[in-house]
Amino acid sequence: MPSFTASALQFDDAQLKHINDRLAKLEPQEILNWATITFSDLYQETAFGPSGNVITDMLAAQSHSVPVIFVDTLHHFDETLELSQRSQQRYSFPLHVFKPEGCQSRDDFIAKHGDRLWERDDVVYDYSVKVEPARRAYEQLNAKAVISGRRRSQKGDRAALQIVEVEQATGLVKINPLANWSFQQVWTYLRANEVPYNALLDQGYKSVGDYHSTRPVKEGEDERAGRWAGTEKTECGLHKDYFAMRSAFVARKKKQQAEAATAAQTALAILHTILFHRYFGNVKPKEQRALSSITYVSVDDPDVSAAVDEKVGELMQTVSPTADSKTQITLYFTETKSKRAWFSKSEEEIRWEEWVFDIRAHISRTEREFIQMQARAEDQVKDSLLYVITQMDQHKDHIPLIASTHGNPFPFHISVAPSAGLWSSMIKRAIRPA
Repeated sequence: MPSFTASALQFDDAQLKHINDRLAKLEPQEILNWATITFSDLYQETAFGPSGNVITDMLAAQSHSVPVIFVDTLHHFDETLELSQRSQQRYSFPLHVFKPEGCQSRDDFIAKHGDRLWERDDVVYDYSVKVEPARRAYEQLNAKAVISGRRRSQKGDRAALQIVEVEQATGLVKINPLANWSFQQVWTYLRANEVPYNALLDQGYKSVGDYHSTRPVKEGEDERAGRWAGTEKTECGLHKDYFAMRSAFVARKKKQQAEAATAAQTALAILHTILFHRYFGNVKPKEQRALSSITYVSVDDPDVSAAVDEKVGELMQTVSPTADSKTQITLYFTETKSKRAWFSKSEEEIRWEEWVFDIRAHISRTEREFIQMQARAEDQVKDSLLYVITQMDQHKDHIPLIASTHGNPFPFHISVAPSAGLWSSMIKRAIRPA
């Protein structure tokens, strides 16, 4: 049995190679025994796949009580969750379950991220359900080393797997005692030792992940062919560079914020342009900018600005951070008239002009798509503002007589609601009753 200290694993590549060369001559049980002696803050990280179940049984057979980290993505098969409970009951290991931040259920996750996030942005999905919870687990538990069930025979990024690896960015040690095993060796061990395993393995599955991205493996296919079928993806990000994954996640979030800001600036430009041309009080113009190249004029009035800002704030509440969304904004002007019925002296508000337009927030998947979307948005806003100004200059006969010189004689109202209409031009209609 080779004897190394944990600090030796922090040394240079040559020393790490020496450790791997020595461990490569050992059986998985011996590697696990070495790991339990070497590391005091040692955990097994598993989603209760076949390899992980083998490792759990090997540790128990050696009477090693290694705590288990289970990242519950909230999208596991029911069979996986059932197995986690069955395995814990059999082996009595300390179990630490970590879920996506701020979520306890799948409904919580959908409420926070929208439905089917994995289809819309797999980078954000992988970071949210796997990478961030795992990193939180390592930090909260002060994990210095984790045991993984990865194997070279799983191919893809795992083909060059070493028995001991050290994350360059974080120093976390990952130990892969089954690196040299095949799926058949794993399966033989499971059956020979009556190890609990996922019921899906009896239905043609070999590698089990989230329900939406896992299918049974066909005859002749690689073990992990059922994961992310039809894509080039081979890993969820859990075993990739954490800081690279986080950087990609932050970049996506910044892009989403920029896309949401585009929707807000579009709404502000259209609302303020309409109000400037239909505000008949003491109007003081104020130059404003939207997006990168659009200049428009608004009413320099704090009450008007506050009313518009409030409704644009409501608009932002309807914008999904992870999916395309479309919101309908209605702006209309009214005048107060007395009811003509002989038995009533009450007044009523008459709507004399109404504008209805859609604001679309588009979530782009690539940088090129983002740039194209921004350019398209600028063109649409320019066209919409030109349309507003042209219509208002050409159609004035319907404007009621101004009976007061104090303030704006015609109140305006703004409403915000999800739009179900088909996307075409931005301005849907302008109504000017005769």
